Amino acid sequence: MRCIAFPQTPIFPFLSCLQWPRKRFQANPEFVISDLDVSQNKLTVDQFQTLFLLLGTAGVRVMRFRMFGCATLTDEVLKVMSDYLRALGADAAPNEMHLSDCAITAEGFRDLCSALEETELFPRPVAPNSDTGHPLYLRMENNYIEEALAPLENSPETEFHAVLSWKQDCEGGHSRESISFAVECRIHSMELKKSTCYTL
Repeated sequence: MRCIAFPQTPIFPFLSCLQWPRKRFQANPEFVISDLDVSQNKLTVDQFQTLFLLLGTAGVRVMRFRMFGCATLTDEVLKVMSDYLRALGADAAPNEMHLSDCAITAEGFRDLCSALEETELFPRPVAPNSDTGHPLYLRMENNYIEEALAPLENSPETEFHAVLSWKQDCEGGHSRESISFAVECRIHSMELKKSTCYTL
């Protein structure tokens, strides 16, 4: 497993930075990236698209996406990311996605939720033929997604493409963006047959 980090500078030769991973992916289809770190960069939509196209066509697994603090990570980029997730095989699903402090609105948040719910990526099975599994750890605090979260304030269980159950994060205060909730079929009976967990 390798960690790939991009320089945190306003301008850097992005395409040349992709040459090393591209060569490694071609030489080793089983390549796994433990950390893909583009945090605190100002990549353009085209550059994000190039990155996800490379990852998707190579078929490599990224365990952790670090994309926090990117002012250019907008709904348009999240749509590209959502399409990337829709095309992944179950064995390539990420463990974590860190998308805090970006420029994501309710539209992008809903698109990402739809992609997660439409796929069979999560929960990642603990063992073959297991009914339970590991959820995706997703961080999206300090974005602009209040509109998508508003229904959660009025009801402990509401419809949002699936049944939602939520609770205030005891250590995170009472802001809307510190709500932890799970999208799953039967959270109260603890039968986690289809769960995707978000920490906001």
